[in-house]
Amino acid sequence: MTAPSSANFEIDDALYARILQWSDAQALAQQTVSFFMREGEHTIGIDMQVLGATQTSTDTPGMRQFSLVFRGPRQPQLPQRTYRVRHAQLGDYAIFITPIAQSAGHVDYEACFSHAV
Repeated sequence: MTAPSSANFEIDDALYARILQWSDAQALAQQTVSFFMREGEHTIGIDMQVLGATQTSTDTPGMRQFSLVFRGPRQPQLPQRTYRVRHAQLGDYAIFITPIAQSAGHVDYEACFSHAV
């Protein structure tokens, strides 16, 4: 995966404003995405597989809530925070992830979304 140049590595307001829709989240299932982070002076891309998209029920009318689970390598383990994430067809998003499980070979992360509809 090609890392963004240092000029567009940072997450700007336009990227924060870009909303991942439920239909796009469903399309990501079993796809590969890249999370970008700084390592020293360099930007590195870490490929992860989207294990699935799950829509959660809500008692709040007019809200759509869903989550994505990603599986990445054991190292480097990404801390909880917002990352620039890139999919080959859907482009870049700003996604906040939290590590939720780990084994000898991988770490799973979750991102939760809640949007007004």
